[in-house]
Amino acid sequence: MQNLSTPTPQQTGKGPILAVAFGCLGLIMLGILVLIVVGGISYFQGYTPPTIFSSPTPGKTNTPLVPLTGTPSPTHTPSPIFTATQTPTTSATPTATIIFHPPTIAPTSTKTPIPKPTKTRTPIPTATPVTRVINDTQYDFNFNAWTGIDTRLALGRGMRCSSTKNEILSFGISDDTASLSLFLFKGPNQGKVKILIDGTPVETIDLYRATPQYRYKWTHQFSKPLKTHRVRIVVLHEKRIASTGYQVCFDGFMPGSVFTDDTNYSIRFGTWSGIWNGKALGGGYRLADTADASVTFTTRGRSFQWITARGPNYGRAVIYVDGIRVATVDLYSPTQLWQESILIDNLGRGVHTVSIVVLGQNQAASGGSGVVFDGIFIP
Repeated sequence: MQNLSTPTPQQTGKGPILAVAFGCLGLIMLGILVLIVVGGISYFQGYTPPTIFSSPTPGKTNTPLVPLTGTPSPTHTPSPIFTATQTPTTSATPTATIIFHPPTIAPTSTKTPIPKPTKTRTPIPTATPVTRVINDTQYDFNFNAWTGIDTRLALGRGMRCSSTKNEILSFGISDDTASLSLFLFKGPNQGKVKILIDGTPVETIDLYRATPQYRYKWTHQFSKPLKTHRVRIVVLHEKRIASTGYQVCFDGFMPGSVFTDDTNYSIRFGTWSGIWNGKALGGGYRLADTADASVTFTTRGRSFQWITARGPNYGRAVIYVDGIRVATVDLYSPTQLWQESILIDNLGRGVHTVSIVVLGQNQAASGGSGVVFDGIFIP
């Protein structure tokens, strides 16, 4: 006989299993919900989740833009919308351009101090010195014992003087001259001079005077005017007791009404005759062929150039500087050469006295012993 009140085994085992399954599923869903809530809050607050939940992006980990989120006011929490819209890469570029903008002002401070043109003044007077040319007609030169004196008080701004006994100055007069005037100087140091016309003594003049008298005029009338004449002025080296010297100064002459200055090439100083020639320096030169005829002058500096001529009829001369013989020059040349330069250098500093002395000698091929003095160049 069967017992109908006993339950079946199938109905008693299914309830607990389903309860356990639904409980586990609820726990899983709850955990997922918690993760979603926590992740959302972290995302909106700028928190980067660990690499376990998301793959790392290299661009976002190396751009800490936390300082930009601090700009809002402290009473208001950072808005998720503000932080979510900015991109790390674009926010850094504007700040970089603003930082490097100031260098554009640098060109205003470029170093252009143009006071330095003052240093560009090349010392033109010293780097490129101008050569001084002195023609033989200047009073810088003494021909034999006739010394040049430069003074505005004299006719032609100068005159020539000598106190050497028997020193001669001479010139010629054309045949249409009826009278002759000589211009001399009188003064406290002047001596006596003899005037000869055509070799005949005409008068002896005492040139002493207590006070200077420039342009003293002595006049002579010719008895036979239609004749050429030769006039000679001879220094006597004589004086009166009151005079302090024997000097005779010649300032020029005037045949008729035409004045001739003492620098004229028609006047012969001792043995130095004057010759006009357009190829020479200044249109003329002086020539001497007698031994011991000399030209003396002073020069300053280390060098000078003697301007002369070379030709088939010239001879030899010696150059002395400060009394020392420095060169012997032979002016012979088979062809005529004008304005020839002879350099004398290495003289040292200061003022030097130079004498060019005619030797009265020449080589066999030369037709004469003349020496030409045409002037000097001084650097």
